[in-house]
Amino acid sequence: MKRYIVASMCCLAGICVLSLRINISFAIIEMVRRENSTAYQNLTDNMRSNHKTDELVTEIPRYDWNERQKQTVLAAFYYGNAVTPIPGGWLARQIGGKRSMVGVLLCSSLLTVLIPWAAGFNYYLLIFIRILDGCVQGVYYPALCELLENWIIPHERSKLMSIAFSALPLSVAFCNKMSSLICDFGGWQYTFYTYSVFSVFIAMIWMLFIYENPNKDPYISNTEREYINSFETLEENTPIAWFKIFTSSAVWALVIAYWAFIFILVLLLTESPIFINVILGFDLKTTGLLTSMPGLFQLLVVQTSGICADFIIQRKYLTLVNTRKLFTFLTLGISSLCLICIGVFEESSGASVVFLTVAFSSLGFYTSSVIPNIMEISKGHSGVIAGIMTSLAGPGCFIGPMMLGAFTVDNNTFKQWSWMFNITAGIGLIGMFTFLLFGSATEQKRSDENLAKHETKSYKAIEE
Repeated sequence: MKRYIVASMCCLAGICVLSLRINISFAIIEMVRRENSTAYQNLTDNMRSNHKTDELVTEIPRYDWNERQKQTVLAAFYYGNAVTPIPGGWLARQIGGKRSMVGVLLCSSLLTVLIPWAAGFNYYLLIFIRILDGCVQGVYYPALCELLENWIIPHERSKLMSIAFSALPLSVAFCNKMSSLICDFGGWQYTFYTYSVFSVFIAMIWMLFIYENPNKDPYISNTEREYINSFETLEENTPIAWFKIFTSSAVWALVIAYWAFIFILVLLLTESPIFINVILGFDLKTTGLLTSMPGLFQLLVVQTSGICADFIIQRKYLTLVNTRKLFTFLTLGISSLCLICIGVFEESSGASVVFLTVAFSSLGFYTSSVIPNIMEISKGHSGVIAGIMTSLAGPGCFIGPMMLGAFTVDNNTFKQWSWMFNITAGIGLIGMFTFLLFGSATEQKRSDENLAKHETKSYKAIEE
């Protein structure tokens, strides 16, 4: 069915976008001049033990960046990423999610290709390009939600969202392992080139085969088109209810829960390769493997949680809102607990890896918690609300790396990292309890009665 193909293509586009984003978290291990830091000296020996000659090691550009400078490079993307989601949501509503997504893929690929040149030319130019790339990718999430809203029907919401948002675990599993192999055999520069070329290829497929909604798709069957359209309840070009959005407690509960989720996610995405390599002492290849495994486990969580959530709702074991709260508890509660446990079991590097893996894997429950909840509280405004969520969560993306850089600039030890993990866990628990108290699945623009009819129609359809 075409709606499943669209969800799968959204997943593929997400893999591209996220790989372009997080690749530098692994590449930066190789970008820094190792003789300037005793923590990185073991990597030089590891490269030579993997049949790399001293001449090749010398030819690969390396830079004299301290911990604070490295964290600034990682955080720079999120400065820009906090600026554009709200206008990106408006843009996606005007020109469509498809065009917005293609633009993101092409522009982000171009900027990523420039990173190796910028790093060698000027440190501040690299920061500027990273910020600019963040601005471009700020449109990604609103564009995705705007497109999916035209294709997803309520009783398949969790399942199809899980397919689309499988991009996160897949990109982690794919990107980290591929980056380690490319760095090992060619050099860190080629990681940026590889992902950029792949993303341009996927953008071409999107331009040819993906359509904004079922009515514009010439390849969809009439039966499926009519089935999807039977659930449409909001006309196009409906004015954006800005006041109602910004005064809704349900929206703010989503924003705070998403802020906590993003804070944890970014810390694990951008910093776990460095933590495993530098603090725990694993070599580059092992680091690539250990940072890829959580993505595979999270993929399993994402897919099973989507199926389970829809099953729970359809069988009426829990109400819609309580189902979303249950999966929010599983997302933020488990990950926060695991981050706290890393510091408790300080003596065991194996335990630290296990807790990092479980913390990242449990974040996969978010595809059945806050993500589908966007469409439930405001049909027709998903892209705008997603933009608001992403924009307001943006500071959490760069605050985390900058805090860690401040903690570790003079003394990069396990203790400093434990403090950062504990702070992150506290933020996760705040987000969880906020959503448990104020989260809603009631349509904010329409009456409860109209929402009930809309949702009941959808869930009854599968019984007929």
